[in-house]
Amino acid sequence: MRLNWKRPVEIHEAEKTRVIPIIARPCLWNHTSFAKLQVLPKDAKAICTWDSRDEALTNVAAGVRQIAEEMLGIKS
Repeated sequence: MRLNWKRPVEIHEAEKTRVIPIIARPCLWNHTSFAKLQVLPKDAKAICTWDSRDEALTNVAAGVRQIAEEMLGIKS
């Protein structure tokens, strides 16, 4: 099965939804159509490379929350 990486980005750009790539393991994500999207965790550092996975996952959760609040017009 071939994945269509462009479709999620097209939907994102149409502002119908937000696509948030989560970098779990080191990979060449920046050579895909996801390269122009905001990725998590911060600095696109793969979760498995953090000293603490709990901190990495907390960073992802905080990033998702921030994006959701922006979409809903909530000021934190």
